Amino acid sequence: DKQVEEISQSLLSSCSLISHERIKSGGERDEIERRVKELETLKSVVENRLFLHCKELSHAQETLNQCHVTILQESSSLSASYALIQRWMVEITDGVQLFQKECQKLQEEIAADEKCFDQFCLQLDAISSTLLHLCCDFASRDQRLL
Repeated sequence: DKQVEEISQSLLSSCSLISHERIKSGGERDEIERRVKELETLKSVVENRLFLHCKELSHAQETLNQCHVTILQESSSLSASYALIQRWMVEITDGVQLFQKECQKLQEEIAADEKCFDQFCLQLDAISSTLLHLCCDFASRDQRLL
C-alpha cells in the first residue's frame, strides 16, 4: 500500500508538474502568439511606410528629372543667347572700327579741303590784290586823262 501510495503520490506530483508545465507552456505560447501578431502588425506598418517613402522618393526623382530637363533647356537657351550676344558684340566692334575709319577718312578729307580752301583764299587774295592795283592804275590813268 505504501508503495502504491508513493507511486500514486509520484503520479499526482508528475501530473501536477505536467499540468503546471502545460499551463506555463500555454502561457508562453500565448505570449509567443501575441508577440508574433505584434511583429506582423509592426511589419505591416513598416511595409506601408516603406511603400509611402518609395512613392515619395519616386515623385522626388521625377521632380529632379524635370528640373534637370528644365536646367538643360535653360542652359541651351542661355548658350544660344550668349552666342547671339557675342555675334552682336563682334558686329558692334566691327561697326565701331568702321565708323572710326570713316571718321578718320572724313577728317583727312576735311583737312585736305581746308588746305585747298586756304590755297584758294590765298589765290583769291592775290587776285583781289592784283585787281585792286589794276583798278587803282585805271583810276589814276582816268584822272590823268581828264
